[in-house]
Amino acid sequence: MLRYLLTAAAAVALSAVLPGSGAQAQSPCADEYIVQPGDTLYQLTQQCRVRLSALLRANPQISDIHDIPVGMRLTIPGFDGGRDEAPERGPAHEIAPGDTLFSLAEEYGVNVDALLEANPGIETDDLEIGLTIRIPGSAPDSGDAGDPIAGEPTINVQPLAGGPGAPITVSGEKYTPGRTVEIGVGPPQSEWRSLDRVRVRPNGEVEAHVAIPESARPGRQVVFVIHTDTGRTQVSQPVDVVANRDPDRPGDGDQARTEVGRLTEGTECPVLRTPDGRTYSLSGVDPQFDTGDYVRVRGRTAEISFCMEGEATIEVEQMTRAQPPRS
Repeated sequence: MLRYLLTAAAAVALSAVLPGSGAQAQSPCADEYIVQPGDTLYQLTQQCRVRLSALLRANPQISDIHDIPVGMRLTIPGFDGGRDEAPERGPAHEIAPGDTLFSLAEEYGVNVDALLEANPGIETDDLEIGLTIRIPGSAPDSGDAGDPIAGEPTINVQPLAGGPGAPITVSGEKYTPGRTVEIGVGPPQSEWRSLDRVRVRPNGEVEAHVAIPESARPGRQVVFVIHTDTGRTQVSQPVDVVANRDPDRPGDGDQARTEVGRLTEGTECPVLRTPDGRTYSLSGVDPQFDTGDYVRVRGRTAEISFCMEGEATIEVEQMTRAQPPRS
């Protein structure tokens, strides 16, 4: 299931808020909105609590969902206008194209774990179109679920560079303990697809071990996401896709290297200074490492890089803290 990523632009400043209308939920936005610089349809669906399909039906003038012109007037349907007809808490739902457990959980007001318990054996990442699943009347509490942890949820990925199929660790903090989150991947400011589902630990932490897609092209970037069953999506910083080393190609092994030294500030990129005085520019450094840290860097020598400083530029595949030598 592909979903739209939140861009790095500033949050949408939406003007008016509609008053409540009793039992019928409505959008918290005004019924009309003028597109501002940096706005995306994803932002509007999150801010106004409407489904993308409803927003597109209400605005047939949208010709490109990835590029909405500044100044365009958009009609914002009410929250219940997000479906052709209001969903009933019926006992069953027939899977339609685009349905995922997360979208169904949001639509029916239940959590993903409740859907899984009510439908043992279903394929979580590839729901069969036409399959009928049971919708529980309410979402039972998870055995170890707790209250949300104060603060904005975070996301971190390591390493920040790798070839197609390379392992990536996605982690985060301050998620609701016991809930299930979805791990996804996609190009920056574009669509993402699901890779895995993991349960939040009792301390609010999330960790998943996934991989850069085999279809990712060297020279491009991908981002990873953590998506909650309440519809929130945290987006990682970009991960550089580099070419995998071919051990059968002469000279290719010469590009692989491991260096140990201290991080210093460079002109364009961080610089690694080794104990014997050699220096290397580094691309793809994880932000958790700061100037002055003593680290071990594993990666490959870049053939071309804008960082050209020192003896070479190393495209970082893995960075770990190391014990500095005794003086």
